[in-house]
Amino acid sequence: MDGHGLATSLAPRLDLPLRHLLAGAAFYLVAQVALLGQAENLARAGYLAWPLAGAAHLLTLGWATMVMMGATLQLVPVLLRVRLRSEPLARLAWWTFTIGTALLAGSLFAGRPRWLGPAGALLVSGVLLYAANVGSTLARAPRGQLQRWALAAATGFLVLTALLGATLALGLTGTPAGGVAFPRLLGAHLAAGLLGWMSVTVFAAGYRLIPMFALSHGYAQHRQGPAVALLVAGALALVLYSLGAPTAVPGALAAAAAYLLFGLDVADIVRNRRRRVLEPVTRFTLAGLAFALASLGLAALAFLVTGRPAAVRLAFSAAYAFLGGWISLMVMGHLLKIVPFLTWLERYADQAGDRKVPLVRDLFSPWLGEAALLLTAAGAALVAAGVLPGLPAVVRAGLLLTLAGAVALGAALLQVRAGWRQPPRP
Repeated sequence: MDGHGLATSLAPRLDLPLRHLLAGAAFYLVAQVALLGQAENLARAGYLAWPLAGAAHLLTLGWATMVMMGATLQLVPVLLRVRLRSEPLARLAWWTFTIGTALLAGSLFAGRPRWLGPAGALLVSGVLLYAANVGSTLARAPRGQLQRWALAAATGFLVLTALLGATLALGLTGTPAGGVAFPRLLGAHLAAGLLGWMSVTVFAAGYRLIPMFALSHGYAQHRQGPAVALLVAGALALVLYSLGAPTAVPGALAAAAAYLLFGLDVADIVRNRRRRVLEPVTRFTLAGLAFALASLGLAALAFLVTGRPAAVRLAFSAAYAFLGGWISLMVMGHLLKIVPFLTWLERYADQAGDRKVPLVRDLFSPWLGEAALLLTAAGAALVAAGVLPGLPAVVRAGLLLTLAGAVALGAALLQVRAGWRQPPRP
């Protein structure tokens, strides 16, 4: 059985990570429907369009952040051999964060600034509860492990992202935002969230999960610490640059170097794998890395060009390649591994020695996972390409593909949870 390293007696009750992971998948489907309705705004890089901002927050908060929270609540106790400080606190954080995400997206879609205050309060509360819980758990974990300090840094960036987002919301509701211009706050918010929180979390988890799923041994590990450290430093430097410090070049170089090292590590893991056929998680990772590198290149061009319209389009294309390609593919690949495994534990762990039970991979049709990968990657590429010249038809076609990928993901998870595909173990 694959994935035995995802659970120990120290892990929380299975409903805790599962509620995060499944809610994230539901938010992802809603986000794709919402984005399809905003194809015109996305094609013209209309970053001030409120409904487009609502769809973006469904992706960043409801999808990526929700799934990452659930994954870390499962992985931190397992990987670091320490029990989660408080499961009731984690459930309270889930409720406040989920309601806050829905209220924020609804307020942006409806163009109702007065709802932003309550939504922001709920979101910040949920993030602080999560951060306090995970932070106090990490503080009790054995020192020295990469995941301990990497996830601590990522959690700090999540808090910073939430606080910057709350400040932006105050600015939209007419409350002074500390004298800092809206675009600067937005840039800091994006750098902290996309690089500091999401990417550092992906690096930290990926360095343990990717080789475990690929059954890889003997791969180099000396680049892992420097890669995460460079990413943390790069994210912090870009946050400071957005707020006015002259740290753009060192921040961008540090982030680019981090991704290069991570890519080299993934290539080494693939070379040293025991499995002849690439694991689905590894294929998702390789496709996601291609989008990450493309996003970095587009972001560099956006920084270098002089014309504002061209720079905005390049930045929009880079952001979609990053979020719709790199982050979404990484999250999706791990989701298709973790949810089936946790479901297998829930239903079959106590029966495995007494009778034939399905394997983890038997719980959903493999072609659904492949469809989710191909449709999502093709759709993200089309959207990122269509934004550059501002072609709504191309963007709409890409969004239709990503919506189909979201449906394939949802169908696979529904198969798993409903128990519709359970062939006996041979």
